[in-house]
Amino acid sequence: MVSALKSFYLKRGLKHPKPSVLKKLTRDPYVTVLCNNREELNRVQALFKRTQGVYCVSDKRAKESAPNAFVLHANDFNLKGEPSAVLPVLAVENNMLINLVQNHTLAWYWYGRSYDLKVDLVAQYPDAGLSITGSYTLEEKLDTLCSYLNKLKHG
Repeated sequence: MVSALKSFYLKRGLKHPKPSVLKKLTRDPYVTVLCNNREELNRVQALFKRTQGVYCVSDKRAKESAPNAFVLHANDFNLKGEPSAVLPVLAVENNMLINLVQNHTLAWYWYGRSYDLKVDLVAQYPDAGLSITGSYTLEEKLDTLCSYLNKLKHG
C-alpha cells in the first residue's frame, strides 16, 4: 500500500515536473546536489563553492533524533515520497540542481522545485536541461559540465 502511494505520486510528479528555466548562470551559481554519499558532495563542492547536498542512508532514524535535511533516512519520507526535512532554497535565481542518484529516492527535489538549470549526470530524468551520461568517472562528468558552462558563458 505504502509503495503504491509513493509510486503514484512519483509518476504524477515526474509527468509534470517544474522545468529548468534555462537562464544564464553567473560565475558562482548556487548548487543543490542529489548524491549517494558525502564523498560525491565533496567532489562537487571542490568546483562550486556555494553548494549544498542531500543523500539517503538505508537505515531508519531513531525517533529521538531530529530529522536532518542533508542526510535523509529511510523513515524520513511521507506517504507521497516527500522528505520530512527539506533543504532550504539557497536562491531564487542563479541556481542549479545536479543529480548523481540512480534511483528516484530524492525525486521530490527534481519535480517539486524549479531551478535555472537541472543537470542529470546518471541519465535518470529525460527532462533534464543538460544530461551528461556514459561510463565516465564523476570527475570527468563534472569537468565536462564546467567546460559546457564556460563555453556557454554561464561560468
